[in-house]
Amino acid sequence: MSKVFHIYGDNIVECTRTLQYILNGFPVKTIRQSFVNITTPRFWIETSSEEFHFIFFPGTNATRWNKDIYKEFVLERGGMLKEGADALITEVTNDNEEIPIIAIEFSAALPAGNNAWQRSGRALSLSQAGIPYFYIVHLGGKEYKKENNQLATRFLNPALPLSFSLKSLTSPIPSIFVYSEAPEADDFYRNKFSNCYGEEIFSSILYKVIQNESYADELRILQRKNTEFLKTRTNLIKKPEYNARDYDRILESKVPYDTLVEVTKEKKIKWKKKLAKKIRSNFEFQPSHPVLQLIDNLGSYSYALITKDLPCTLIPGKQRLLLADYICNDLYKDKVSNEFKEWIYKEEDLVVCVINGFKPEGEDSRPDRGLPPLSKMLTNRELLTLVIGTAKHEVWEHLDKSPEKLSKNGLWQSIFNLSEAILVDTPTRIGYPHNTYVKAHWEKDVNVKKTNHKPKVINDFPRRTGEQDVDTAIHILFRYIGKFFECMCNPPGGDWSGISILQNQIEYRWTSMNRVSQKHTKRPDHIYQFEYEDKPTLLLIESKDFKSNLLSHEEDVGIGMVEYLKRLMNREYTAKREVKDTWKSASGNLLLDSFNTFSAVAYEMKGTSEENLDESLELLNYTNSHLAFALELLNERSILHIFSINESAYNLSEYIRERTKNTELIVKTYSPN
Repeated sequence: MSKVFHIYGDNIVECTRTLQYILNGFPVKTIRQSFVNITTPRFWIETSSEEFHFIFFPGTNATRWNKDIYKEFVLERGGMLKEGADALITEVTNDNEEIPIIAIEFSAALPAGNNAWQRSGRALSLSQAGIPYFYIVHLGGKEYKKENNQLATRFLNPALPLSFSLKSLTSPIPSIFVYSEAPEADDFYRNKFSNCYGEEIFSSILYKVIQNESYADELRILQRKNTEFLKTRTNLIKKPEYNARDYDRILESKVPYDTLVEVTKEKKIKWKKKLAKKIRSNFEFQPSHPVLQLIDNLGSYSYALITKDLPCTLIPGKQRLLLADYICNDLYKDKVSNEFKEWIYKEEDLVVCVINGFKPEGEDSRPDRGLPPLSKMLTNRELLTLVIGTAKHEVWEHLDKSPEKLSKNGLWQSIFNLSEAILVDTPTRIGYPHNTYVKAHWEKDVNVKKTNHKPKVINDFPRRTGEQDVDTAIHILFRYIGKFFECMCNPPGGDWSGISILQNQIEYRWTSMNRVSQKHTKRPDHIYQFEYEDKPTLLLIESKDFKSNLLSHEEDVGIGMVEYLKRLMNREYTAKREVKDTWKSASGNLLLDSFNTFSAVAYEMKGTSEENLDESLELLNYTNSHLAFALELLNERSILHIFSINESAYNLSEYIRERTKNTELIVKTYSPN
């Protein structure tokens, strides 16, 4: 008996991580693999009675495959946002119908600040589409503080995991955190949160999902671990606004949302929204501008939800009437619609969410699309979204006249689907009769209709190829076929989670990575380590979709990658472990001089190998690299051509070819002479 599953990942790394969690859940198994079609690697898990076939589909861009994956699996199944998780697993039935069974988010980067709440939209949307969502989060992670260049432990805002727990408790489809140890976590935090870790339970859930068995018991365990995190986190705060008893009271209640609102009203924590000076400076006549007055005075009508620094706040029913007077009769006398007045003058609890939402040039800010979902998941109350950002003029024209034209934008999808009303007041919006809109204005035009049609069967070769396939081929060749040590793999959509280096059978790891490379450096896309000529050797690779992008954007990238690694290793590592042992927080330095270093570029090859060989010297000189990996992408048995800058680099390419000999992804080398 054989079952078939597809793993859709943002990239090849997310596919690999997902499979590893699946493997960890199988008590006894053997594994087979096939890379004949390198764009969609295949793995089989075999037990004594069954076989489970997993096919990777790296890269979920809407135009990459012959079907729009998240439109089909989320929007057309009732989800509000066309936004997916890091990985989505579907089961393929005997008649080729695909059923989404679970979604996974990985966050090796710190889940703090706005990079955490942007996941709220994914969680809520996937839940609406009937897809369980599990968010794997490191605890005890550290980041560098700019003011003193020192590492400090940072935790996520407790409102976020609480919102997930509340949603899971009140919905048949769970959205829940799974906590794991950050490699760099201090022993103090590692021990404090020891009862919160849930990766083993999550692997058991995956096993049961794949076996089509109930995982209700495991889910209850995860819920308890999430409650334990909130209580433990609270106990580490000197003067916590919420204590452990509060969380027990809320999460053990039969009506947890109502209980949270009760606790919020009892505590009466003052709320105040901080606006950056550059945001305030966008408005004329500040601080008397109406929207700035509204934000500054909103705390007089509201109470903070969990913490003071969330950009959403609770307005109790009686206070809502006073706020309605303030908005309609003081600040915006002739600028509110009759429909808005009818809506806001109700003695019901209200949540107000403040969204800046837009970058200086008018593009929307991705994290802010998570604020309306967070507000809804946390309170389940009516939502007024206050939009103050500097969007382009056409955005406001569409909002007023044709909201359906905004509905494909992720931020506006989030606002429209979760807000009962919107108040808009921004520096770029002038000349409109009203500043307010209610749901009836946009609802009939923007909702995606749930469909019952049979999903299209996906082809196992992409319609559009490029960098995803280059990174997949490199990852498979070095990690799976050649068994090289993977220090780093950062394909499109990667999380910059860290770099590992081996020395004397100890793995050293640098975490808290910079998202932007420093001047004269370039963060590699791949780093692999191996023994070559009796010395530990590092191969640093920059990948692109096509050679033309390397020749137009990556001058001296080979030098830049080595400089990046040199500067990183001048900084102390943050964790270490003996190979395959547990991580321990640690600090110290390694010297890059102890390693051979080679640099390479990689791209999808167009034209013949002879043409690429003739042009390879120009490419290698321009990028200042030793090797060029050119992927000739075929439906079966793709070929990786390796071009060299000199004889020494050619010898290395021959070593790689010998180490990676196989019949599925062919490696060919070319002498520079």
